[in-house]
Amino acid sequence: MDYSRQSQVFDQERLKKGKIAIIGDGALANYVCAYLCGLGVGNIFLIPPDKSTNHSTNEFLYLLGKEDCEDKRLAIKKAMQKMNEDINIEDKFDMLSEADVVVELTNDPISKKKYKQACEELNKECGGNIKLFISASTGIFSGSIFTYKPPRKKSKIEEVVCCSTPLYSWDLPSKEQIFMISYKNKLQGNFSSALIGALCVNEIRKLLSPLSWDIPLRGLNFHLLDSNRFYIGYYKKFDSQIADFSFLNSKKVLVVGAGGTGTYTALTLALLGVGTIHIYDGDVVEDHNRNRQIFFYEKVGKPKASSLAERLREINPNITLKGYDEFVTEDHKDMLRDYDVIFSCVDKWRPRKLLNEISLRYDIPLFDCGITLTSGRLNYFIPGRNKDLNDVLRIDERVKKESRSNRHCNPSVLVPNAVMGTLNVVEYLAFLWHSYIPFHFDKYLSYDDVACDEERFYFAPIE
Repeated sequence: MDYSRQSQVFDQERLKKGKIAIIGDGALANYVCAYLCGLGVGNIFLIPPDKSTNHSTNEFLYLLGKEDCEDKRLAIKKAMQKMNEDINIEDKFDMLSEADVVVELTNDPISKKKYKQACEELNKECGGNIKLFISASTGIFSGSIFTYKPPRKKSKIEEVVCCSTPLYSWDLPSKEQIFMISYKNKLQGNFSSALIGALCVNEIRKLLSPLSWDIPLRGLNFHLLDSNRFYIGYYKKFDSQIADFSFLNSKKVLVVGAGGTGTYTALTLALLGVGTIHIYDGDVVEDHNRNRQIFFYEKVGKPKASSLAERLREINPNITLKGYDEFVTEDHKDMLRDYDVIFSCVDKWRPRKLLNEISLRYDIPLFDCGITLTSGRLNYFIPGRNKDLNDVLRIDERVKKESRSNRHCNPSVLVPNAVMGTLNVVEYLAFLWHSYIPFHFDKYLSYDDVACDEERFYFAPIE
């Protein structure tokens, strides 16, 4: 695996030495395991949950690995080994005491209580080295994460290092926060698991390879029905009549860009069962793409768009997926009039300008996201309801200053890509259901990892 774009920021050797124990085999565990493969964490222990979840269409790692093995946990392991052949994957219960981080990803409060206590006992009585316990759960429309630092005796070296790195030093969490009783027996969702899973992996990275600007996350909740989408405190119970995604089968969507954000936008759409997904990208897969764009294993040197479409067909063969191995140009304007929505997942201003013009000409909603190392921004143009992207982002001015070079040498990491690519689709769902769900026509959605919990995600006026 080539980590050249990522290793400009993170200490890859420290990530390689990391040891992470994963409890769970549902949708949330699928996402966390896949993200860890991309991040390059060297040792992953798959601890069997007390109650294995029933297979669901959201468990994409299982779907990718089941041809090699029908056993659920082994199928997940097979898929992970394809994504990153360099990592060591163990599936033994007795590996727990060796872990740096224990991540409990079931919707079982009893399991969460058991493993929290196990971490504390191992650290106290058996010389355990568990530095962080992460508890996370998801429902169809919601998800929660809470981090807890089990008491342990630090080495003298750690005491010195910890003086200059972020600490997980808050009070003990409440039972609702750490055991997540509200999620008991709920089915784990698609986009909720993608978002909460990315936040879990981000906290793992902060512990293994801390940066000077890192701010650890204490706890955060997500809910599609909340006007802010993310909030702190206790999980809110919403009464929702919306539970059927079958209407998406009639939708025809365009995803432009099969890179970092495009990968997770297309994955979320495919798992939701969107009927027709067309992906445009003229690039070919390079080895350094693989750690962020997790489905490009065995695809180096092949066209990105068709490669991504092919992999997503393995996950959901019941929808129409087609990859066009070309860049969108002026010649495509009249060919792209029949889509229900356009997702802009590009990293240059010229294609953004073109997609904005297509959106204006044919009254097609346009969702556009961009990222930095620690942040992301999602803008959306709904014709007749708000300002287009040129008005908001001054694209015409930016195009004049933009280099025509296609070289990408700037650092790039997985989590912002996964977060913003998924939020692309989350806000599209909110738009489709805006009669029931708050949708902010006059705002954009911002993600800022270098912020406290309550300011990590927020809507801001487009002005």
